Amino acid sequence: MRINSRFQVLVFFMVITIFSMPSFGSVQRNNRTAERDILEARTAAQRDAQADTIQYIWGSRCFILGALGSCVLGSLGVIVAYAYQLPPPPERFIGKSPEYITTYTKTYKTKVRRLQVRASALGCIGGTVVNGILWSIYYF
Repeated sequence: MRINSRFQVLVFFMVITIFSMPSFGSVQRNNRTAERDILEARTAAQRDAQADTIQYIWGSRCFILGALGSCVLGSLGVIVAYAYQLPPPPERFIGKSPEYITTYTKTYKTKVRRLQVRASALGCIGGTVVNGILWSIYYF
């Protein structure tokens, strides 16, 4: 009777070992897939953000504001550029994993914000310089 119970315990552990092996492999594959999705999402988000952001509009708006009201109005344009963000179009997420969507959205918003603020800051600086030149010409 002892041999029989030992045999049953041995068979039980063998069955657990055999059936648990494929799950370890699939977890490893899922981690690789998730890492690949994250890398792909970052690359696509940066590319799409660069294509979707119209930098010259942000720069020209802040240039005009800077030329009209010096650094005060121009800096308001930079603040608006920092705060204003449109989410990425939802059709880009069809058939994508949750990790991809999360990474893409975060990277896209960060890149768009960076591009808008940089263009606005350059426009603000240029407009302020023009404003200073016009004031110096007018008063001197």
